Amino acid sequence: MLSNFLQKFSHALNKTSGFFKENFNKLLSNFTTVDKNLIGSIEQTLIESDAGVTLAREITEDLGRLNREKKIKTAQDAINYIQKKFTDLLSKLNYELQTSSSSPTIYMFVGVNGTGKTTSIGKLAYLLKNQNKKVILAACDTFRAAAIEQLEIWSKRADVEIVKQLRGADPAATCYDALEKA
Repeated sequence: MLSNFLQKFSHALNKTSGFFKENFNKLLSNFTTVDKNLIGSIEQTLIESDAGVTLAREITEDLGRLNREKKIKTAQDAINYIQKKFTDLLSKLNYELQTSSSSPTIYMFVGVNGTGKTTSIGKLAYLLKNQNKKVILAACDTFRAAAIEQLEIWSKRADVEIVKQLRGADPAATCYDALEKA
């Protein structure tokens, strides 16, 4: 069941992956050799692709060192290194969903608008419900238009409870109410 969820999640990342590939293909067409400009463009592309500042800097520092050591000479060499780095990082991930030693287990989703948090919450709720877990969703995003309504739709699809308040209500109060209910 978790494997199926991860496959669906992986499929949902195709949009980000497409952005990532498109930007790196542009880099390949604009640069042939590795220099400070290419490395700077790679760092910017990694950050814009949500790789994270720390990882982007680690990769670009490695690229600079490998270039100085003459181990990476072309832009394609740099892209190949980045692909290998991501493959190595992803292969080490633990895909097992962690639970708390004491109830309730709380999963909090945070991120920018439009990245699939609500959809992921709904899918996770469905997965956990099918594992005979008691699931309660808390509609704590009380300010974004239609956020509560979207989570309500997912709670119905997954057949799980939802704790909500009116739009504009205190998010902490909603969270508190959900914890009390749990």
